[in-house]
Amino acid sequence: MCFFLLGWYEYQEITKYNRDVCQDKFGREFNSRRRSLCVPEIPADWAIEDRDRFSVVWQRKAHTIGHQSKYISIDKCVLKYEDDSYNLKPFDTIKRRVTINTQYARGKGKDSLFYHYEVGDNTRSISKKQADSIFDAEKIRKDY
Repeated sequence: MCFFLLGWYEYQEITKYNRDVCQDKFGREFNSRRRSLCVPEIPADWAIEDRDRFSVVWQRKAHTIGHQSKYISIDKCVLKYEDDSYNLKPFDTIKRRVTINTQYARGKGKDSLFYHYEVGDNTRSISKKQADSIFDAEKIRKDY
């Protein structure tokens, strides 16, 4: 029984190590590729907030206006997509934000970026130009 538990523990540790290596591959060291694709980067002062088998969440330390978090989805050590959230100043008490979704193509496909503007419970698709205009108007630094 002890041998079985030791084997199970070692298996869990190896699985965790392999997961972390794959997820770290798409952390800050992937920023140069993000930059070339005009995808939001992971800032130097961010930390991993959460990770599981298929995803890792990077987050800013303080909840403020601007780029707040990045959710990265990974399957079998292949990057699937990223979601970036930017908090905006509330309108009265209604929360607002812009999200950028990057879908990474597999094979010969092309990567795609989608922009969304959220006001309260309402979300609508917007263009990159509209997202840039919102960031300019709100004085939010673009990190892509």
